[in-house]
Amino acid sequence: MLTAGGLFTGDRSKFLKGVPVSGRYLAGIDIGTTGSKAAVFDFDGNILGSGYREYSCSYPRPNWIEQDPSQLVSQAMAASSEAISKSGVNPRDIASLGFSTQRSCANFIDRDNKVLRPMISWQDSRCTQEINDILEKITADEFYKITGFPLNTTWVLPEILWVRKNEPAVWEKTRKIIQLQDFTLRAFGAEGFISDVPDAGFWGMWDTNRFEWSSKILDLFSIDRGLLPEPLPSGTQVGIITADIAEKSGFAEGTPI
Repeated sequence: MLTAGGLFTGDRSKFLKGVPVSGRYLAGIDIGTTGSKAAVFDFDGNILGSGYREYSCSYPRPNWIEQDPSQLVSQAMAASSEAISKSGVNPRDIASLGFSTQRSCANFIDRDNKVLRPMISWQDSRCTQEINDILEKITADEFYKITGFPLNTTWVLPEILWVRKNEPAVWEKTRKIIQLQDFTLRAFGAEGFISDVPDAGFWGMWDTNRFEWSSKILDLFSIDRGLLPEPLPSGTQVGIITADIAEKSGFAEGTPI
């Protein structure tokens, strides 16, 4: 298993179950707020190569902060290609790829899996009225007991309520609501829109006691469970690098993600 410090200390045969026998390295990508970092590691935690690409936020109105998720993913692929090149590692020797992304970022997806509007950043604070609307149906204390978080504009729930009220044309076309992690995983080859359980906690709709979407909160705000991604445990394989993504990212086709 991996320790908190990231060093491998357990049975490698269990860790590598289902990945190529030739895999001797790991790769990680972190898509942050202002840039994307990628690195290739050996099993002792040594960084063999890394890459970084910057991007920006847009500020269309006071308190609004938005980004283009496609640009962030494109820059992440460029950073990973740089990291692999600098490492000198054969991409086919990379056993698997893991991701970390900024959280509480709402993306609204149509039936063709296209983004309907710019991503609402976790820093965005346009949803102050939606916080008041939430408090009309659930107390701040009860919200905290269910979600484990204080009620504020950071979480995805008020962002959803804002779009539903202020952008009805977007809402009418919305078939999925996802965070950046879910968008990224699918862009790299995941089968469907997948979230890990820790990321699900940042929606403001996750029951941290039951480890499932809160039926109470979903019902209170008339949010269809089918709009949300599928939460899975961290470390679950959700797909593989496809041929077209291999060309863009530098990873070998078939690399588990």
